[in-house]
Amino acid sequence: MGSTEELLEQAGFTAISVEVKEESREVIAQWMPGSGAEDYVVSANISATKPGGVTAAAEPTSCCAPKLEPTSCCAPTPEPAGHGHGHGQPAPEPAADASG
Repeated sequence: MGSTEELLEQAGFTAISVEVKEESREVIAQWMPGSGAEDYVVSANISATKPGGVTAAAEPTSCCAPKLEPTSCCAPTPEPAGHGHGHGQPAPEPAADASG
């Protein structure tokens, strides 16, 4: 497997910047002391530009970027007929009980 820079370049990115956070090695070394994990895992700030696209960054800047929460500010996406309610749309209310 290639380096992060090589993989991004192969994916069509340019202006690639990978800034390794050297201080992260100390934290990672504590995950499994003596394992040497800090020699293989680091934290880094990564940014690149995809020609014809937008700048890619480690932190999403768009309200429509993937999130851990199920909420979104994006416009709802309609579901095909007969497949439930669309993203962001309320579920249909249950029918009223006619027994009184």
